[in-house]
Amino acid sequence: DSHVHIESSMTQPSEYAKAVMPHGITTVIADPHEITNVCGEDGLEFMLKSAKNIPLDVNLMLPSCVPATPFEHTGANLDAKTTQKLAPKFFGIGEMMNYPGIVSGDDETLGKLCLDIIDGHAPLLSGHELDAYTSAGIKTDHECSVVEEMTEKISKGIWCLLSEKFYFLFLPANSESKDVCEVFPEIPYSVGPEKTDSPCFQVVQRFCLFRKA
Repeated sequence: DSHVHIESSMTQPSEYAKAVMPHGITTVIADPHEITNVCGEDGLEFMLKSAKNIPLDVNLMLPSCVPATPFEHTGANLDAKTTQKLAPKFFGIGEMMNYPGIVSGDDETLGKLCLDIIDGHAPLLSGHELDAYTSAGIKTDHECSVVEEMTEKISKGIWCLLSEKFYFLFLPANSESKDVCEVFPEIPYSVGPEKTDSPCFQVVQRFCLFRKA
């Protein structure tokens, strides 16, 4: 699972593993920004310790937006200096929701992008603003709401994390299909630069073949 907030399940990693592993999930990229919003560095340390010595491979991202907006009243504030201090413990930088800060070149926001792997969160961002966002080194996005948005992001080097909602973008508005395997053939092969060689599409295709078989 390429993007998940384990604490949103109201369980710790060991219990979360019991719930998802029987369904074939062996590895997760987890962004603990919700527990960090409440508990700060103590929450991060709890998640790091709880993710050890369990059968699920948990790769924790370091939250980049704590708080998510300057209007929130939260239990912590992870600035760029703190982010850089904590970064070596983590798999990458969690979803950068502050895309206005990236696009405007805000030094404090850019200072948080201190690891090679950086997840994005930029709904409907396009054009030169998307160029600025990707040039900061952000690698992924999981917030596409229309097909054109997804194809533009892929064309500019963004890995679009595919969730169920992505597949149903390709169906007619009056479709009643609820099965990803029915939707997959409707996805045009031109959506990605590598077409059907894309690892994400290969995984889904094999899953569909297995289901149909």
